[in-house]
Amino acid sequence: MGTPVLAVFGPTDSDATGPLGPDSRVVRQPVPCSPCLLRECPIDHRCMVGLESSRSCTRREELLATGQGTPDLPAADPAPDPRTAFLDRDGTIIEDLGYLGDPERIHFIPGAIEAMRVLRAAGYRLVLVTNQAGVARGLITEGDVRRVNDRLRQLLAEAGVLLDAIYYCPHHAEVGPPEYRLACDCRKPGPGMVERARQDLG
Repeated sequence: MGTPVLAVFGPTDSDATGPLGPDSRVVRQPVPCSPCLLRECPIDHRCMVGLESSRSCTRREELLATGQGTPDLPAADPAPDPRTAFLDRDGTIIEDLGYLGDPERIHFIPGAIEAMRVLRAAGYRLVLVTNQAGVARGLITEGDVRRVNDRLRQLLAEAGVLLDAIYYCPHHAEVGPPEYRLACDCRKPGPGMVERARQDLG
């Protein structure tokens, strides 16, 4: 209808449901975890509490100053900073107990959670990449790996640390049944898991 619109977005996706038309502006805080589309924030509501009223007022003044039919200002704030920290799991975040299959045996390495909080505060995405050749060796199953990873994600969320993604490689080049005995590119130091994260997270 040609009416100027200033829309404030937090966990929802301004690209999918933002206002249409040249006389609209979006105000959002560019944080790595938004848009998450979650109804309840598992961490600290940073996509909302990071918004400042002065920023909204600046956008409003820009919008009113341009009038209608002047689409020379950007319609949305810049995309979140794509910096990402890729973290190993066993021996880096949690103690390396050797082919961990029991979620109840997770023990965090002292300082790991605090370090992850620092990375988050600095604007980094956090992606876990872990070799799990115990699957190929028949010592654990992929279901075990997923249960441990799910519990790890939950414990970190309870501690205020959000993981953007978890990737694991169940393969080994020399042992295991054919479906797992692979000279794959996802087993570190191969780049496969990092490439997958690049495709998934941009």
